[in-house]
Amino acid sequence: MKLYYLMTLLLLFISISNSTCTFSVSNENDDSTGTAGSDDTTLPSLSSYKSISRFAVGSNVATIDDSKKTIILEVSDSNISALTPTFYTYKNATVKPASGVAQDFTKPVIYTVTAEDGSTTKYTVTVVVKIIPLSNVKTMESFKIGLYKGVINESTKTILLTTADSNVTSLVPTITVSDKSTIVPASGIAQNFTKPVTYKITAEDGTIETYTVTVVIDDVVLSDTKSIMSFSIGGIQGIINDTTKNIVLQLEDDFLKLLIPKITVSENATISPASGVGKNFTNPVIYTVTAEDGTQTEYIVSVFDSSKVIDDAKITKFTIGGIAGIIDDKSKTITLETTALNIDSLVPIIEISEYATIELDSGTAQNFTEPVTYTLTALDGSVSTYTVHVTSTTLVTFSYNGTNYEIVKLNKNWLNAAAFAVERGGYLAEINSVEEQNEIYSQLQSASITTSSTTAPDGGGAAYVWIGGNDLSSEGRWVWDGDYDQVNEQFWQGTKSGSPVGGLYNNWGNEPDNYGSGQDALGLALTRWPYGSAGQWNDVSHTNSLYFVIELD
Repeated sequence: MKLYYLMTLLLLFISISNSTCTFSVSNENDDSTGTAGSDDTTLPSLSSYKSISRFAVGSNVATIDDSKKTIILEVSDSNISALTPTFYTYKNATVKPASGVAQDFTKPVIYTVTAEDGSTTKYTVTVVVKIIPLSNVKTMESFKIGLYKGVINESTKTILLTTADSNVTSLVPTITVSDKSTIVPASGIAQNFTKPVTYKITAEDGTIETYTVTVVIDDVVLSDTKSIMSFSIGGIQGIINDTTKNIVLQLEDDFLKLLIPKITVSENATISPASGVGKNFTNPVIYTVTAEDGTQTEYIVSVFDSSKVIDDAKITKFTIGGIAGIIDDKSKTITLETTALNIDSLVPIIEISEYATIELDSGTAQNFTEPVTYTLTALDGSVSTYTVHVTSTTLVTFSYNGTNYEIVKLNKNWLNAAAFAVERGGYLAEINSVEEQNEIYSQLQSASITTSSTTAPDGGGAAYVWIGGNDLSSEGRWVWDGDYDQVNEQFWQGTKSGSPVGGLYNNWGNEPDNYGSGQDALGLALTRWPYGSAGQWNDVSHTNSLYFVIELD
């Protein structure tokens, strides 16, 4: 009986084990129910991809035959015992030996590629050394002794060099030959050129060419011409200013870091950097041109993008002693009034438009007694000219009847004014005719004098300027002594009731009166006063501080 029950339980257990059990599979994104043993959840299959897609050593790329699983690589270097290849695979495949690991390719190397699914394949890599034929080129490229260049005749294999050196027994040539060839005697070895010298050039393949060099003594004048004739980038010609040695280009592209210029220079000259050599033009580049005679000159090349204004040549600010001139860009004129007494040596400070240059530099003294012309040149070579007119608000000059005069708008007493006149090579003006009087007064009227700045309180408060008369030495004895050297000529005697001396000219108002005593100097009135009108003369105290008129010798 016990055996019967045990057999029954065993059959029941086997039945349950073979039945389908239902269970729940949950995750944070799925609440679905799955059935154990069903195909509802499929795992992704692993890749069986196991190919090498590219195989290279340096710039040498191999040929891959994927059907035969062979890789053939050609190199020019005969040493293939330690080459480091790089290669690519896809789909998580791995390769042994790995990429970037040096290998000895004197024999074929097997590379095993293992796919993601564990399957493998093998590639056989063979490196072949390319046989490059040896060069047979054996030409003389240049032959030079000092500054003198030989003329090479390739058809006759002769070189003729003319030198002004009278001693040719030990000349040292500089020679260049074709690539991979050699020359005997070598470059830089002194030779005796009193007779023709034979040079042998051996090509890489061992073949030989012979050149015969003949040196002739003659008066040779080597060219000193060293100009850049043309400068272009991408077909755009630069603007060459041979005076300033500047070259300017404007390109549409704003990438200036690597540009390749095409340059031509004057005959027999050379240039460095050479034509065709790429340069970074984010900043100006200096090119040196060497003439045949060895002399050099430098050009500054500036390249700009289209956003830059390179045709502007303007004076934007012009000052002298802190006083700014008035700039008229339409008429290209600048006017400036200065308080400086002398304008024959003034130093202007000039600001100009960006990239422009100016012929007369800022900070350089100029004589402004006549208009001064300033010439500006823009980067593109266009030129503009400004004319500067400077006038002194302190000094007004004029001429009459062959004599030069100065109206000085400085306040000085009579004695100091006379001393100042002597310093300037003259004396306080001495008026000897009605015509001279009228001219001086007319000039005073047009001299833009502020009358309140030159008044004599003891002269009725009117405005005056000093002229050369005084009676400082003897009251009532009026003399012309504008430099106060005591050498004088009397023109009036007495007060207003007095009389002229020797019929000399005078233009007193109802004066002189020596009012309050001490009125010993002659003032020419600019405004009326109780006893006279503008233009007439009055005696006032020599201690007044007035403007004055100088007559120059």
